Amino acid sequence: MADRRRTADPALGRGHRGEVLSGILFALLGGLLYAFYAVIAARVIGAGTPSGVVMGAMFGGAGVVMLPILLTSDFTWLGSAAGLGTAVYLGCATTALACFVYGLGLRTTPVATAATLTLAEPAVAALLGVVVLGERLAPASLAGLGLLAAALVLVALPTGGARLVRRRPAAPERAESSA
Repeated sequence: MADRRRTADPALGRGHRGEVLSGILFALLGGLLYAFYAVIAARVIGAGTPSGVVMGAMFGGAGVVMLPILLTSDFTWLGSAAGLGTAVYLGCATTALACFVYGLGLRTTPVATAATLTLAEPAVAALLGVVVLGERLAPASLAGLGLLAAALVLVALPTGGARLVRRRPAAPERAESSA
């Protein structure tokens, strides 16, 4: 019996350097924009604006930016009960609720910590793919998960991992004589 589990293609990118480079650049742009979103949201929430208002304004603005895609795409699949139910679930449960809770968390959590902890989401998705769907991860993906887990543990420490770094004590200052 053949093994039917899906495996990430180890040859990804061979012969497609332009696609790989553009993928890397888009990933970096996505990370930069996410950091921008997190910092701006934390500052506005920290200034006293309710987190629901901030999240609503930010995602409402994102919806306006995405409007051209809505107007040029085929959404006939929304005409079925399954399609509409899926869209409502994805919009309300997985996106709106998560962003609302994230906004609440920004009131008490430093933005760097909150943004780093959200990196657990794709790791959980990858692990669910392995456990629920029987997918296999390439060695590089496993190494990435291990690195991410270590970083999340460091961030979760009360001092942000500073205790693990040994520093030499500062040299005592000499008192200048007033002679």
